Amino acid sequence: TNRNVAAAPFFDATKAAKHIALEPSQTNWAEGCFQECLGACADQGPKLDFWLTLFQWTQNDDCQYRCAHACLGENVRRGGRLWKVNGKWPHRRAFGLQEPASVVFSIANLVAHCAGLRAMLQHNVSGPHMLRLYLMSVVWILEWAASAIFHGRDTWLTERLDYFGGNAALAWSLYAALTAALWDLAPHAP
Repeated sequence: TNRNVAAAPFFDATKAAKHIALEPSQTNWAEGCFQECLGACADQGPKLDFWLTLFQWTQNDDCQYRCAHACLGENVRRGGRLWKVNGKWPHRRAFGLQEPASVVFSIANLVAHCAGLRAMLQHNVSGPHMLRLYLMSVVWILEWAASAIFHGRDTWLTERLDYFGGNAALAWSLYAALTAALWDLAPHAP
């Protein structure tokens, strides 16, 4: 219950659960709790802190996040299960980042790809496939940057950039692999 209070100090999900008649495992219970919490948050929700403002959270976004955690916490406390909110599993945010662990791992992948590209450029690696590999490195670097941004703050734009970047990186990797394989199979003049 302490986590529920921390998530939404303006709303008591336990009291709400008592007068929302449905079982907590049912979606209608969750919707009732969520709507009641949003009403309380609109009236007396906390002000946005520095980190939330920095990452462009609105009061409405913050209320949805807090109410989802308060109602899900109460549901789990009463023996129910977790469910997705707006099609996504709930994560604990930190410093305004929506999915901090995913941000850290995306940045780690970004750094690794930057280091790999730098090593190729420093060693002046050449060959018939190197231009494709250099471009593939750049595409993956852009994708990991888009992934870090998306997991930091999920919006319509950041989601599409992440998905587009991921598909582009996979497509380019497939292209590079196929052209390298076909090049190796093709007869070459001595």
